[in-house]
Amino acid sequence: MKHTLRKLFAFDAHGGEHPERVESLDVLRGLLALCVALYHFAVWTHALEGGARSAAVILGVYSVEGFFVISGFCFFHLYAGTTLRGAALWRFHIKRFFRIAPLYYCAILLGVVFAFDQTVGPRVTLGRVVENITLSFGLIHPNHAMVLGGWSIGIEYVFYLVLPVLLRVARARWALYALGVVLLACAVPYNFGSVQAAAEPQQFHEYVQIPNHAFLFVLGAVIADLRAHLRFRLPWLVTLALLTFVFTWAARAQPEFLQHLEVMVDFARVKYVALCWLTVLLFAFTKLPTGGVFRPLAWLGEISYSVYLMHPYAWRMLEPWLGPALSPITQLFSGLCATLALATLTWRFVEKPFSALGQRLARDERQVLNSDPRVTVCSGSECEA
Repeated sequence: MKHTLRKLFAFDAHGGEHPERVESLDVLRGLLALCVALYHFAVWTHALEGGARSAAVILGVYSVEGFFVISGFCFFHLYAGTTLRGAALWRFHIKRFFRIAPLYYCAILLGVVFAFDQTVGPRVTLGRVVENITLSFGLIHPNHAMVLGGWSIGIEYVFYLVLPVLLRVARARWALYALGVVLLACAVPYNFGSVQAAAEPQQFHEYVQIPNHAFLFVLGAVIADLRAHLRFRLPWLVTLALLTFVFTWAARAQPEFLQHLEVMVDFARVKYVALCWLTVLLFAFTKLPTGGVFRPLAWLGEISYSVYLMHPYAWRMLEPWLGPALSPITQLFSGLCATLALATLTWRFVEKPFSALGQRLARDERQVLNSDPRVTVCSGSECEA
């Protein structure tokens, strides 16, 4: 019986995975990016109405929240117990910049070429352009992004900047959990007051403020801490069954709504953030097989960043070819196909080569420094593979 339970739940510290990568979260990231695209296409095509459209809104909004939780997990999973400083910090920022910036610049250029209407941000100024080129707009206001959905990139980059401090705080487990409570408290005034109190055109501007989302990264760090201290791993069928049950219950409990803000604040947000955290938690503890149906899901995870940033421009390229004879559902499906095609191209010719360049630059820097016997770049767990 004991042997059967061990086999069923794969009791293993790393579940046979590479210790620096959790493949199940790559799959989840891809699914979340696809949900964001589905949400926007549902709005633009009016393909989904009633309860189905409400579900699309919820999936779209909280998929972005899920990105933040996954980021918090990944970086605390990789760097917990280490100190990012000196050359190690420099290498970290080189790799992050070349991972994020080139595709973001590509999205800005496509927005100019296709005159994409960025309705949530202020008018374009020289200062705003500089903020976007340096990826510093999150420090000023996340909605200064010149890319649809780019506000989340601004918040993400602020997280990279403060990560060394967070890692130092998290050296004590109690401090990590206390930090989570403090940041949750910082979000309360936004969630239960200031977003709703803002004038309607300004509500989204208030919603995207950093204090309203910072706690999500620490929620991800909590998952990383739990995974580091708990040995069990779930079979994917168990995770699928649990999530099916939970999401079926949530869908039945959620009445239809007209204004998106209704599920972005108050106790609705508490409920859906909890579901978002539970989803990331279950995926983090899930051991996925390789091959079969999971191969395209792994590929979707690879191109998830491109799916997230490129889907508005895939739609704009496709839009002239969508005649009135096509049904909204057909238009939505066509948009998803165009998104996957464009995302594959940008991943292959923008993301992948520039990310590899960042890795090489960071590695070259490390090799140069390591060649000097007077300099110690990293030691033990601080050394990156």
